[in-house]
Amino acid sequence: MKSLLYACILSLSFFLPTCTGNRADVFAEQAQQLPAAPATIRVVTSRVNVNVAVTDSHGRAVNGLRRDEFHVFDDGVERPITSYASNEDPSQVVLMIESGTADFLLEQFGRSPFLSADALLDKISVSDRLAIVTYSDHAYVSMDFTPNGPAVRVALRNLNFQLSRAAVGSNSLNLSSSLAAVLYWLKPMPGKKVVILLSTGIDTSLPENREFVDEELKTSDIPILAVSVLGDFRKSPAHGSSSADDREGQRFVKGMFDAEQWLQQIARATGGRAWLPENAKEFDEAYDDIGQLIRAEYSVGFVPYPLDGKLHSLTVKMNHPWYRSFEVENRQAYIAAPPRE
Repeated sequence: MKSLLYACILSLSFFLPTCTGNRADVFAEQAQQLPAAPATIRVVTSRVNVNVAVTDSHGRAVNGLRRDEFHVFDDGVERPITSYASNEDPSQVVLMIESGTADFLLEQFGRSPFLSADALLDKISVSDRLAIVTYSDHAYVSMDFTPNGPAVRVALRNLNFQLSRAAVGSNSLNLSSSLAAVLYWLKPMPGKKVVILLSTGIDTSLPENREFVDEELKTSDIPILAVSVLGDFRKSPAHGSSSADDREGQRFVKGMFDAEQWLQQIARATGGRAWLPENAKEFDEAYDDIGQLIRAEYSVGFVPYPLDGKLHSLTVKMNHPWYRSFEVENRQAYIAAPPRE
């Protein structure tokens, strides 16, 4: 059966479905299939807010930082910080879980993408609201937002049960388009939001869709915390001495490397992080880190200039005695408001 997994992953890595029409419209249409966001009052403002996560050399969240320890750069030009908050408000957390053929085979080998996943719920505050979204060909809401942690735990275990019997998912793993649909869905919701992505990183979306989504991610204020579910399958598969097997093994390793590179790129673009755990202990450590990061977040705001309707790069730097050992993560860009007439 192991060879089936390799064949499945290799075929997914090279499968490219077709897509027509404007990509933003396609993603927005997918988002309409998700539950409607609660009605909110939207206020147009010229201020840009940037969510910032700061971790130490051990990956632990750093608390208690002051306003004067942050510096924000807009297209390389430092801007005065006009607002600052240590944001420990409740979060709206989406558990976004891959559910395709490869995941069914992983489950058969005891390496389920849900390995210790419900342990993550123990790290999340009781004040947070959670939703479960699965994706394969597109995103599906398995459970809408709820503060009921025990209900989420039951739903997660039921989903794992279905996955082990190949009762969910498909041969497609359209990660980019599914993620874009989820971000469109979350955009109008108020308050703190975060996506915890459990995925192999395999993406059967068209390359141009991936490029488009990459730009969308950079301007999103929703951090993505990605956890690779490949475990020790990222190692080269054992095989015989034939050159054909050697080539298959090399393709497998490259496919896994590319998949996890894409996961890391997705996370970095949004100011999030990616973890590549290999065993249950490392999964638990990743979930512990995630629980801390959801709680420890800083929000810094500034007035952008010029208002030109264009994409601007964002950089946040630290001015702290230990800044060299700190990792500062924030979204990479924003789109300025159009010029006033």
